[in-house]
Amino acid sequence: MFIAAAVSFYLLLMLHCPAPSSATEKSPCDTCTKLVDRFHKGLEDTSKKNFGGGNTAWEEKTLSKYETRRKKYPDLRKWFCIETIEVCCPSGTYGPDCVACLGGAERPCHGNGFCSGDGTRLGDGSCRCKAEYTGPFCLECADGYFSTGRNDTHSFCSECHESCKTCNGPTNTGCKECKEGWTKGDGGCIDVDECSAETSPCKETQYCLNTEGSFSCKRCHESCAGCSGEGPDKCRDCATGYLLDEDKCTDINECDASEKVCVRNNENFVNTPGSYKCVCAEGYEDSDGQCEQKIIETEDGEVAEQNISTNAAEDPVDVHEDL
Repeated sequence: MFIAAAVSFYLLLMLHCPAPSSATEKSPCDTCTKLVDRFHKGLEDTSKKNFGGGNTAWEEKTLSKYETRRKKYPDLRKWFCIETIEVCCPSGTYGPDCVACLGGAERPCHGNGFCSGDGTRLGDGSCRCKAEYTGPFCLECADGYFSTGRNDTHSFCSECHESCKTCNGPTNTGCKECKEGWTKGDGGCIDVDECSAETSPCKETQYCLNTEGSFSCKRCHESCAGCSGEGPDKCRDCATGYLLDEDKCTDINECDASEKVCVRNNENFVNTPGSYKCVCAEGYEDSDGQCEQKIIETEDGEVAEQNISTNAAEDPVDVHEDL
């Protein structure tokens, strides 16, 4: 029942659907094409099923009429979307009158681009060229490409060497103009070393790394205050907390200082790269600027100080008896 009703609905819709009121409606050709595809799918699904009961005769009558129409109009999309409600055009044509795209209906844009409105009643027939091509007919080579063959109907363009903005051949010796980051030299375009400039293009905390046609800025090692390359041995100056030792910046261990740095009771000194920190010893926690012994609450709600090693030493027998 559902399939039969769906087929009937699509058939009636196709026979009575009015033409779009405006050529600027959003994708009317696509909508019609999808409708035809769904109709074909519905017929295919119906043909695989055997329906009994009172609808069988109706289905045979309805579908036989469509089968007759399909023999008369084998291309349903052409009959319905192009000729009947006139929302589509044959491939290679466009616009209200289905005129040929630039370059001709057989090879729109000479096969090197895409025709505006191709196959629809929309668009202006102009060409949107592929990356390799340019010009109104997509016959010219775009910047970065050179011609490898051309006649009145065909044009073929290939990519230039990476250093070329324009060229007449595949190698850097064929460059007519160089891309940014390259300059004319003996035999063709050669890389510009931006890192050799008197003033570095990078920040003070970075070093310059030259690449083909460009450069990149890399972060200096944490021990450096300015650097010429990667690692602690390339520092121009050492950052705070580091000291030049055997031509590289090494961490200063403040723990070795003669003057005590961490002065609170029950406090330990911890060295870190380029600095240090003072932390409360195990079993203690920072409270109002002092390292106080941690307090824990027992299961019966009583409060006890966390000092297991001391308690065990004072009464080891009781500890084992409790266990």
